[in-house]
Amino acid sequence: MPSHPYKELPDTAYWRRAVAAPPPGDVDPVVGFGLTITRESRVATAGSCFAQHIARHLQQAGFCHYIVEDGHPVLTQAVRQAQGYGLYSARYGNIYTARQLMQLMQRAYGEFTPEERAWIEPDGRVLDPFRPTVQPGGFVSIAEMERDRAQHLASVRRLFESCDVFVFTLGLTECWLSRADGAVFPVCPGVEGGGFDPVRHAFHNQTAAEVEADLTAFVERLKAVNPAAQIVLTVSPVPLVATAEPDSHVLAATTHAKAVLRVAAETVRRRYRHVHYFPSYEIVTGAHNRGRAFGADLRSVSEESVTHVMRLFLAHAAGVTDAEAKAAPPRPAMEEPDPSERLSARIVAVECDEEALDRPAGERRVDGEGAAPPPPPSPGGWRGAMVGFLDRTRIDSTSLKARIGGLDELRGLATLWVMLCHGGVLFDWLPLAIMGWGMHGVVLFFMVSGYLITRILIGQIRSGEPLAHFFVRRTLRIWPLMLVVLAVGAVAMPQFAHSVAFNLLLVNNYALGLGIEPVFRTDVMWSLAIEEQFYLLWPLVLLALGLRFLPLALFGIILAGFCFDAGLLTTPWPMPLSRTTYGCMQYITLGAAVALGRQGLYAALAAIAAFVGLFALKTGAHALAEFRSIWWGVTFALFAAVYLTVHWRPLLRSSFLAFTGRLCYGLYLIHFFISWLTLTRVGTGWIVPGAVYFAGSYALAIASLHLIEKPALLLRPALERSRRAQLWLLIAVLISAMVALISILSRLPRT
Repeated sequence: MPSHPYKELPDTAYWRRAVAAPPPGDVDPVVGFGLTITRESRVATAGSCFAQHIARHLQQAGFCHYIVEDGHPVLTQAVRQAQGYGLYSARYGNIYTARQLMQLMQRAYGEFTPEERAWIEPDGRVLDPFRPTVQPGGFVSIAEMERDRAQHLASVRRLFESCDVFVFTLGLTECWLSRADGAVFPVCPGVEGGGFDPVRHAFHNQTAAEVEADLTAFVERLKAVNPAAQIVLTVSPVPLVATAEPDSHVLAATTHAKAVLRVAAETVRRRYRHVHYFPSYEIVTGAHNRGRAFGADLRSVSEESVTHVMRLFLAHAAGVTDAEAKAAPPRPAMEEPDPSERLSARIVAVECDEEALDRPAGERRVDGEGAAPPPPPSPGGWRGAMVGFLDRTRIDSTSLKARIGGLDELRGLATLWVMLCHGGVLFDWLPLAIMGWGMHGVVLFFMVSGYLITRILIGQIRSGEPLAHFFVRRTLRIWPLMLVVLAVGAVAMPQFAHSVAFNLLLVNNYALGLGIEPVFRTDVMWSLAIEEQFYLLWPLVLLALGLRFLPLALFGIILAGFCFDAGLLTTPWPMPLSRTTYGCMQYITLGAAVALGRQGLYAALAAIAAFVGLFALKTGAHALAEFRSIWWGVTFALFAAVYLTVHWRPLLRSSFLAFTGRLCYGLYLIHFFISWLTLTRVGTGWIVPGAVYFAGSYALAIASLHLIEKPALLLRPALERSRRAQLWLLIAVLISAMVALISILSRLPRT
């Protein structure tokens, strides 16, 4: 049985045309293209191999090709490209069909988990069936492949939720799917990996109605997670190289496929105002080109034609003139017409899985024109060791810049802000007044965390994902490192061990009100307790109110929080309001408002305006100039910074801040203890204590990331799939809470 049942490629004479006249000048068939982009717009790309041209020309013209998965900065560009980074906005490879795109969205949000997990090659290599070419040489194990897939899907979620424009190039209607669950593969099993089994796999050629339904489902889902995103559909002009349609020639199959895709794209465009169609297919294949738009193989689009398509796209979408377009970096000159295919392959460097269909069964892409280059050898010495280590211990999405642009930098800024203020006692020159402003670092933490958690919860509620998954993730994210820190602290400082129970119950922010001191040097855990208390109730609020009434709830919570903070409302708790949940809820809720976009912004601004009015009425306008008002002014500025970073553009760009943001949880829990150790063992000063403080905090945070946090998160898939495992986790948490509660009751002051 052949490994893939494609028919032979027809004689290339069918494709050839004898045309003596050169193509006419600039032909502009673009009419009614209503999209407007700026150089700051985050333009994401996906689709068939022709979409790689769009990405490349956007970058050359100085526009933002939005990449959320670009490989670790320490890797060379050759290594990144060999591993599929940067060809598209994420490392998903070629997406030929609308069904493949829709299922990518479903897999990213946990709505669909294909049964065919992995392809295991005879030599033991493991391939991802839905990205078989992105990892040269394959993965070493299924566990490694699944970890890479998990971080890839997390990047895809970020891409969908934060892009401004999503460009999708439709390539094929023919697809290969699993008979078990309908999962669609990018290529026929047996072409790039795996093996074709007629019992498990089936060929399917989508109709116009099916393509329209898949596109509609994707458009609706993207609108739900990112209401502001614009969508550009275009049909790839690259013809089919082979067909599996019975009793059909590849020429007829090409015409049928492009017609179906064009009809479906036009139908969806007319249905939605934010969906646009750009006629790439028409510009390249139109009669005005007289057959000169393709290379010698009569299927690879020439660089000249690609340049013309993108010049028209930028002219109509961004108002880029011909002079500005020509000012872009020049492409290499073509020597003769005949070797156009060869030059195009080298200049454009497009990876197209369709080319694999022209190779004999079982042959893999190892060399030759149009083939993916073999993975470059790792450099020797210390740099090679560093590359290998980082490749094995990738942080989340394998790139320090692959997450939502600017948020890691904000978290890094908040972390350094708090660390500087808490370590200020080490530095003789740092004024105590400045150290008091460290609370604003915590406020920034609250806002970013409120945004991220609310966005996750809204996605889960919309997708129908069990709420238990949210609590599983929070437990695995918070408890493992916290337990280690508490255990080490209790051993190092036995006199404070009795208050560990408050931290286990995450109620240590109320310990002062009960007359019990916080645990040793983890005083920062009061803010962690506030977050967890809020997130214990916040999912229930979202479920009870729904998204329709959520802006009203945000308005009320933000207004009440600021009123508590200002003393406009009374509280029975004999402790500073800054350490209570209802005294800090306005900061977290401001972050939650960012997740709702404009509706959340309007609710937050209305609450702030109402609070300022109430405060002025009760205390007088003169009180607005006092210190507390300056505090609130900085708080409002931080809210604006988070909102603009998420919905406009990153306000900070720094690899160091992004790196610090990735380590923020470990740094946050560890740095206060390191500050105390440095103060007691080293003393005060600027150079030596500062170096010990910061170097020690970062070293332990990096170690905790790879030794505690990441291994704990590996349990997430098993816990999410198994209700029995979730039950045991709940039992463990309840037993810990019971022991902690008994300890607390035994330590309460007796009257």
